[in-house]
Amino acid sequence: MANDTQKVVDDDKRFAVSLDVSQFLPEELNGHVEGRELKIEGKQEQKSENSSIHRSFVRKWLLPENVDLDAVNTQLNNKGHLCARRRSALERSRGRGISPS
Repeated sequence: MANDTQKVVDDDKRFAVSLDVSQFLPEELNGHVEGRELKIEGKQEQKSENSSIHRSFVRKWLLPENVDLDAVNTQLNNKGHLCARRRSALERSRGRGISPS
């Protein structure tokens, strides 16, 4: 995956990451927070009678100190872009997780 497949916004108002993962199925993706690190992983395996293909990636971002770790979620859109961002207070009250949806 090339660097132009991701966009990061990190300023006083928000933190957001957008990552092109269109080559992966939702079940092949995992997003989670470890400490202050946001980690997005993808793993794909395809096997046929004569060959096999393995593709994987790991992307990590250090979350700013002003980001509430419980307020981070990820969402997969229909164009294959995974977006991770800080959730609003209303969304936090609904209890969404951080797995791709």
